[in-house]
Amino acid sequence: MDQISLKPGTLVRYNETTTRWYLSTIRSVDKDGVELQYIDSYRHVVDPSRVTPFISWLKKRSRVLSLYREDPCFAVYGTDLNPG
Repeated sequence: MDQISLKPGTLVRYNETTTRWYLSTIRSVDKDGVELQYIDSYRHVVDPSRVTPFISWLKKRSRVLSLYREDPCFAVYGTDLNPG
């Protein structure tokens, strides 16, 4: 991944393995790698080649990612968007 397009605050897709990936936000970019922060505030530094801006990844997919707002809310927080 081109270091120029990786900027703090960007939502990215981090490929931990060939079958597992995570969404996170870039906190900083330097010669040692890219520091990511997850929703639970956990941070760590990863190789820039394993990080892709999420919007770029969505645009180049041939399949559509269709989710309702409730789906990511339940996946991340384990609760409905509008409990009740």
